[in-house]
Amino acid sequence: TAYVRCRVYDGTEYSSAVSTSYSIDVNPPTITFSSIGGQSTLPLGQSSYFINDSTPTVIVTTHEDANCRASTDGDESYSQMSDDFTCSGGGSQSHSCSISGLGEGNNNIYLACRDTPGNEDTSSTNTRLVYTVDTTPPVISVSSVGGDSSTPYSTSDNTPAVVLSTNENANCRASLIDESYASMSNDVICSGGGTQSH
Repeated sequence: TAYVRCRVYDGTEYSSAVSTSYSIDVNPPTITFSSIGGQSTLPLGQSSYFINDSTPTVIVTTHEDANCRASTDGDESYSQMSDDFTCSGGGSQSHSCSISGLGEGNNNIYLACRDTPGNEDTSSTNTRLVYTVDTTPPVISVSSVGGDSSTPYSTSDNTPAVVLSTNENANCRASLIDESYASMSNDVICSGGGTQSH
């Protein structure tokens, strides 16, 4: 708070005190990650988010009103991201960034914001989000059915164990009819979830 008083030139008349409050803000907004492509938590033991969408939406919040941008082509400041992705929610604390053009595999998204006083993230203060885009389903290889490891499989067991592997960590389900993974939710859940052996 600052107080101001004034007097006339001859020095005899003084005004009443006028006060004004202000705050000093020299730091860019603090960015808190909420989700990318609907994923809000890292998979167990992983340092990267896994998404199956090459055009995900990134949701973040800031501790103060701000405008935010996102970049996929490098570690940049807020000003340098003017040709990248501008997030909606400008001037608020909730921001939604629609990203496009992502390739398969490991990638980075950099997020930078600028607050109302003009403090903005630099390449050393922005937020880096590591993610993996995987839009291809796992490849399944059957090893054996009811103990028989030769195709065509033959067994006298009416409840045979089906042993299989996948080319990447996955969760698997089984059904006696040909249906999608999502439709198999009430069928057989295979063991080995999150691994390559099932």
